[in-house]
Amino acid sequence: MKLLQALRIDMKRAFFSPLFFLVILLIVALNYLSVSGEMPLSQGNVLYFFQLIFGGPFSIVMLFIGTLPYGTSFCVDWKNQFIRPNLIRTTLSTYAWSKVFTVALSAITAVIISNLLTAFLFSLHMPMVFWFYAEYGYELYIQAVIGQLIDIHPMLYLTVRIVIYALHCGFWAVFALLVSTYSTNAFVTYASPVLAYYLVVNLSAVVGVPYYLRFNAVASGYVEMGGIFASIAYSVLFFAVPTALLGWLTTRNIKRRVENG
Repeated sequence: MKLLQALRIDMKRAFFSPLFFLVILLIVALNYLSVSGEMPLSQGNVLYFFQLIFGGPFSIVMLFIGTLPYGTSFCVDWKNQFIRPNLIRTTLSTYAWSKVFTVALSAITAVIISNLLTAFLFSLHMPMVFWFYAEYGYELYIQAVIGQLIDIHPMLYLTVRIVIYALHCGFWAVFALLVSTYSTNAFVTYASPVLAYYLVVNLSAVVGVPYYLRFNAVASGYVEMGGIFASIAYSVLFFAVPTALLGWLTTRNIKRRVENG
């Protein structure tokens, strides 16, 4: 019951904040900006433009945007001394896990809603796939087994891609929360996922980390682990398990920081 009470407070602060809705609109605007150079020149379609969005210059910005809804919540609570009054109604462990869950869920939800909204807006004035898709198949869009979902329905494929990418953003949002338990500076919290992602991706390439263990490859849906469903399950677990680990480290740090004053 205490966890539900803590979640209710955090969910209300995260999902009913004007910032949450602003983030959704900001991502939609960035999506359009990502493909603005192509729109007047090509006979576009929804899946083609989303390929540009996922691999475009603003894709890394999504990692920063994902922290905006609630990533600095611990910073705010710490500076405003909101933690102690909260502990009257709940435990320290419950408070910490509620923060982790809400930060991850708010980032994931904002990314999913904004990208599905973008897909809907695109579909109002363009088809889902190229007119010659039937001749060339899903490899027009992606050289991976997950592309077979397009044959079932293009929107199913796109939704799966969006969910996997949203889980990626959720991981980095929780990473930002973890950083905030060391430094309650909001700028450091916001910048940390972008800098860490850039470092991880480049180090992975230099060191030669296997493709199936690279964040950018898994987030893009290019990793194959057998069939479609095995590949999707792997991608989901690839981000869910480390996110849970980061959450555990975050709760430990919050307990340590609060107990030490």
